[in-house]
Amino acid sequence: VTSRNPYMESHFDENEIVFYSMEELEKLPAILCGLQKEDERLKVLAQNGYKKAAQKYTWQARAEEFEKLFLRVLT
Repeated sequence: VTSRNPYMESHFDENEIVFYSMEELEKLPAILCGLQKEDERLKVLAQNGYKKAAQKYTWQARAEEFEKLFLRVLT
């Protein structure tokens, strides 16, 4: 569960994460209470989020991104 922002929206979709709006922060308790009642959705979110993190957000993945960036800059 995270606040909606351009970075997170460009890297995750609603099958991997739950967004809330800072402009509608009063809705956050209802979002959290609703999620408590959706065991299957929480399992899917957890699995999808884990897969995404394991593929793209490891130190190895970051190192590979930096390597590509450096090669582009240096060539």
